[in-house]
Amino acid sequence: FGNIQTRSVLTSTPSSCTLTTAQQAAAQRTCQTTVATSTPVTTPAPSTTPAPSTTPAPASASNVLGNIATESGIVSANNTETLLTYLGKKANALSERASLIKYQTILGQDKKITTNEKESINDFIVYGTPTTQRLGVGERAGVTNSYYQAYGKLPNVEGEWSDVLKIASGRWPSERNKAAENQAKLEFKKVYARSAVMTNKTDSNAIMVIAYGLLPAQRNLASEAAAIKSFRWVYGHQPVNALAWNIVRAVAYSGSKR
Repeated sequence: FGNIQTRSVLTSTPSSCTLTTAQQAAAQRTCQTTVATSTPVTTPAPSTTPAPSTTPAPASASNVLGNIATESGIVSANNTETLLTYLGKKANALSERASLIKYQTILGQDKKITTNEKESINDFIVYGTPTTQRLGVGERAGVTNSYYQAYGKLPNVEGEWSDVLKIASGRWPSERNKAAENQAKLEFKKVYARSAVMTNKTDSNAIMVIAYGLLPAQRNLASEAAAIKSFRWVYGHQPVNALAWNIVRAVAYSGSKR
């Protein structure tokens, strides 16, 4: 889909298995015959890697936002049959059960949602939407987790789902969280040894990526590997949670410099 080939795990034994970082990275690759590679980073200090030159020209903003508006209405209806009909897919009970088990920590964070609403979130993770088909199941679960980390709740109503889909498409969400953005500014200063200049496009993008977990239009594994090295250099450990991975993406794709 969109020149991206994605592989997902359908079953695992035992069910508590998780993919290694290398396996997760290998789950998605471009269908193009040639891919530009980034210049290797020679120092563990935070990378100045620009946005990948291999990213295809984005669709027009009106088309993307129009699609997101349609999809958010469908997902927020909390009806599996409606979603599957829209996608032209058949239900896969095995995948649904496996996802409920694998991502139970993410799905169980918000104690206020109903069982039906939790199943709707799980449907999004398992089946996706047209704008998120380029992502793997794990990436959609990650977007859901990033949303929770930013807002302290899981998506439920149409506007919240719209922001989830915007985050998955690398666009700024409509609802803003000052506390999350202030935390992002603190992390930015740790990584870049300076305060973010919010009038600077690359710095403001970095803050939004750290705060909300915006995903790139197309992944660049070389840039991500360099960003993980920079993260370890700054924090002294591997990225292990949503905020940490948001920081890695900001280093890899925002273009901000130390």
